[in-house]
Amino acid sequence: MEFENFRKHTKFRVTCKERNIFVGPNNAGKSSVLDALRLFADVARYAEYRLPVIKTQNPYGVCATYEMTNKNFCLPIANIPTNDSEEDVKVSIYHDNGSVLHLILNVDRQPTVFIQSDARAKRSKTYFKECFPEAIIVVPTLGQFEETEKPNDPDYVRSVEHTRLAARNFRNIWRQKNHSDFQEFSALVEGN
Repeated sequence: MEFENFRKHTKFRVTCKERNIFVGPNNAGKSSVLDALRLFADVARYAEYRLPVIKTQNPYGVCATYEMTNKNFCLPIANIPTNDSEEDVKVSIYHDNGSVLHLILNVDRQPTVFIQSDARAKRSKTYFKECFPEAIIVVPTLGQFEETEKPNDPDYVRSVEHTRLAARNFRNIWRQKNHSDFQEFSALVEGN
């Protein structure tokens, strides 16, 4: 992943493996990486139900482009630029198969979201999954639900499940799920 003007970092890059644990001092980029993965997951959810538009994206050539709005992202775009800069935020997520997802974000404009690939761009709902076959799951810390803790409003909990606020509501999210959902999640986290 490559970042420009993203959070506290003017420019940085991180390489990920199949499973990753981020450890480091404050302002090292741990939360920024997780936020980028949340943006990626937002695009994946969007692409699952909508066709891309085939457009030229200079200098990358003809690309599958997703016509998203800033409201399609779980993170407030206004909080992403470095030092409240008015410059574009750029996030590029590279896959081993040669595909690259580019996100160009600015609070004052519609985002530019497209896939650069050696393969021919396709106008299909399956194209995103072909380019990025793995599922990205950001797992917040899960602590015990206290007996005296009052559950949050179920509608509110559902509305934040795929946002940055999920970490604050994670126990409430799982309190609303059934046992088989949790077993499936547990197997995924354990890698079975």
